[in-house]
Amino acid sequence: MASDESFSPRPTSSQRSIELLSAIREHVAATIAPEIPKEKRYDVLMVLAALDIVLRELNSGDATLDKAVQAYAEALGEDEGAGQTEALEETLQALSARLSLEIREGQHDGAWQVHRQLRRHAVAVLEEGNPKYLRTRGA
Repeated sequence: MASDESFSPRPTSSQRSIELLSAIREHVAATIAPEIPKEKRYDVLMVLAALDIVLRELNSGDATLDKAVQAYAEALGEDEGAGQTEALEETLQALSARLSLEIREGQHDGAWQVHRQLRRHAVAVLEEGNPKYLRTRGA
């Protein structure tokens, strides 16, 4: 079979979901939102904001979760590699529990490295969930 450079593989389920949600969001914003009475406009804006969050999460894939694992591992002085989503979630939960315990025990008092890593994680979460907040706060 000859190579066809115009051939592109079938979009993944995640890509199709992103495209579908983007289309829904655009349709609601362009055609439905302007027709909503003022007293219900806030509800539509909440729906659009929720769609924006979901789209950012889908677009980032495991990047935010991977950053969180890296930040917590670095704060604990460990080297954690990337993995599958489920493994990342379990690893993050374990690292978070350990770091929380160590902080409560005073093991990281005055440790600015830990502060920087936790702040980096918080910023990554906000970038995905509420980037406007970061822009307005100059973080």
